[in-house]
Amino acid sequence: AIPDHYKVRSADAALRERLIKDGLRSVSLVGGGSKGGEVAAALAGTAGLGKSTLAAVLALDVRVQSAFHGGVFWLRFGQERSALDVLRELAGMLDVDISALREQQAAIVDAIKRWLDTRRCLLILDDVWVFEQA
Repeated sequence: AIPDHYKVRSADAALRERLIKDGLRSVSLVGGGSKGGEVAAALAGTAGLGKSTLAAVLALDVRVQSAFHGGVFWLRFGQERSALDVLRELAGMLDVDISALREQQAAIVDAIKRWLDTRRCLLILDDVWVFEQA
């Protein structure tokens, strides 16, 4: 949720416009690139700077949702979750059947990538603590 006192800054609006205008296909950190090359964006910084709030502002913006008509998906990591845990959650959100893949992380990534390659989506990876999670 966005705090009631949140004020959209010009930098926020510029980021939104860049996200929409630059023709980004799928903004993600999952596997290899999508058709035409993967584009990934990251917000990094210490706790409390407003990274999750800015991501929420973008995710809830109707213009962003329209630009990413394949869907906007929010994935929360935290200190304890593994990439495999979140990949399973994402597969469920996308209705990608991974039941036969069990613990095969690379195969799960490939299955999700195939789904994402045919759509324009925004994946928001929130509260990532270490690079290996993403």
